[in-house]
Amino acid sequence: MGLFNNVRKTFTGITDKYLNWGAVPNEFLDVTGTFFHDHLRDIHTRRLERYRRHWGFYRGEHFTQMTAEGTRKFIANYCRLVVDKSVTWLVANGFNIHAPAGNEAILPALNLIWDMNDRNALMVEHAQTGSVTGDAFLYPTLIDVGPDGQPLPVDEQRIVIVNLDPAYVYPVYNMITREIIECLIQFPSFTNAALTQVVANTSLGKQGTYSIHITPKVVTHYWNKEKVRETPNIFGEVNVVHTRNMQLANSIFGLADLDGIIELNEKYNEVGHEIGEIVKYHAAPTTLIYGARASQLEKGANKIISGLPATAKVENLALEGELTAAMSHHKDLKRTIAELSQTPESVWGSMDTVPSNTSGVALEVQWLPLIEKTKMKYVTYGGSIRRVNALLLKLLGTRFKINFGGMVKQKEAILTTLVEFVSPIPQDEKTKIDLESAKVNAGFQSKAGAIRDLGSRDPDRTMVEVQADRLEQMAEDIERERAIANNSVPNVSVFGLGSIALNSATLRAMLAEASAAADKRQKTETANLAKLTAATEEESGEESKNDD
Repeated sequence: MGLFNNVRKTFTGITDKYLNWGAVPNEFLDVTGTFFHDHLRDIHTRRLERYRRHWGFYRGEHFTQMTAEGTRKFIANYCRLVVDKSVTWLVANGFNIHAPAGNEAILPALNLIWDMNDRNALMVEHAQTGSVTGDAFLYPTLIDVGPDGQPLPVDEQRIVIVNLDPAYVYPVYNMITREIIECLIQFPSFTNAALTQVVANTSLGKQGTYSIHITPKVVTHYWNKEKVRETPNIFGEVNVVHTRNMQLANSIFGLADLDGIIELNEKYNEVGHEIGEIVKYHAAPTTLIYGARASQLEKGANKIISGLPATAKVENLALEGELTAAMSHHKDLKRTIAELSQTPESVWGSMDTVPSNTSGVALEVQWLPLIEKTKMKYVTYGGSIRRVNALLLKLLGTRFKINFGGMVKQKEAILTTLVEFVSPIPQDEKTKIDLESAKVNAGFQSKAGAIRDLGSRDPDRTMVEVQADRLEQMAEDIERERAIANNSVPNVSVFGLGSIALNSATLRAMLAEASAAADKRQKTETANLAKLTAATEEESGEESKNDD
C-alpha cells in the first residue's frame, strides 16, 4: 500500500479550510437594544455556521486547496443530488388546497394569491432552502407603500409570499407551544428604489443593514439603527411561518437532508481522489534506472532502449496497492450515502435494477425509503402552507373587508384548509379513471370526490364546466333535429356555449345558482325531516294513550 500512503500525505480533504460561503456576523445588530442576549447570540451563531457549511457543500465548493502536484481534487457532489431529488419528490408536481365541506368559497381567493406568487417556483425554492439548511421561512405580507414612500390605494396594494433566507431570520419562540412570538428579519441592503418603499427620506449611507422587527401588535422597520417606519400588525400575530424540514423533537430548529451526509461525501471524495491517483500512475508510470544514468540510455526504432551496461536494468515502479479493494470501498460509501439519505440509487438515474416493465406497486416498494421521507415532509411543509393560508384569510378580512363568514357553512373552521401534494410516483391514468368511475357507479364516491382525486384543483368549476358541455351538446342536438324537421339551416348561435365560453361572470352566476339550489334542497330536506319527526312523535303519543 505504498502508493496509497504517499497519496494520503498529499490529500488534505478532511483538513481543508472551507470557503467563505456566507458571512456569519461577528456582531448582531440589535436594533431594539434588548433583542439579542448572550445565549441567543450563541444559538444563532452556531445555526448560521451550519447553514453556511451546508450551502457550500450543496454548491460543490468542498475544498479550497489543491494537491501537492497542483491538480484539483476529485469531487462528486452527492449532497446536491440528495437535495434535488428530495425537492423534486416533494413539490415538483405542485400542490392543491382544499377546504372543509361547505367552505369552498375561500378557495378562489387563496389560489389566486398563490398563483400570483408563482406557487410552484416559490415552493421549489422553499423546499430547497429547507432541505439544505433544515429550516425555511415563509413571509406573507402586504405591499402597501409605493416607491415614493407614500401609502398605496387599496386597489393597488398586493399580497406577496416571500421565501426568506433563514440566515436573515431570528425568531423567538414560546417554548411550550413552539409558536413564534417575536421575530427579527435582518439583511444587508442598499437604499435603492426598491428599498425606498419602506425607507423613504433616510439620510444614512448607501449601504447598511435593513431590519424588520415583528411582534403581534407592531411591525417596525429600521435602517441600521434608525427607526424609519412603524405600523400596527394587521395580522394580529407574527406573520413569519417556520418550516422545519424534518422534525427534531428536542429542538426548535429542523434537520437538513444533508445532516450525516456531508462527512460521507467528504470520505467518498477522498477515496475517489486516491483511486484517480492510482489510475494516473498506470497511465504515466515512474521509470526506475539501476546501474546507469538517464543520459546513457539510447532509444532506437520503436522506442527500444539500448546502450545499458551489463549490470544495469530499467523498469517501471510496480503498483503495490490493491485497486480492487479501494474501488469496492468507494462503491460501499456511495451505497451508504444512498441508504442514510433515504434516496435509493435507482432514483439517481441508475436503471440497472429497474426493468422497463416494473409495475407502480413494485416501484413503490423499491422507492419506499424516499416515499417515507417525503410523507414526513408532507406534514411539515403542508402545515406551513396551512398556516400561511390562515394568515392570508385574516388579511383579506381585516384589510380588504371580505366577509368570508357569510360565504361558508362551517364558520368555526373558516381558517382551516387542507393541503394535498401531487404524488411523483408514475401512475396509469386510465386505470385510475376506471377506478374512480367504478366508485361513482357503485355509490362509494361522489363525482366531486372523484374529480378531486383525479387531481383537479377546483372540483366545483370542473363540474360546472362538464355540465356546461352537456347542456351545449343537448342544445346542439335539439337544434339539428329542428333544422332537419323544418328543412332549414341550424341556428349557430346555440353552438359554442360550453365550458370554453364560460367567463368569470357566467361561472359566478352558475355557481350562485347551484349554491342557491343546494340551499333550497337542504331547507326542503330539513323541513321534511321535521315533519316526519313530528308525525312520528304524534303517532308514538297516541300509542301510549291507547296502552294506558
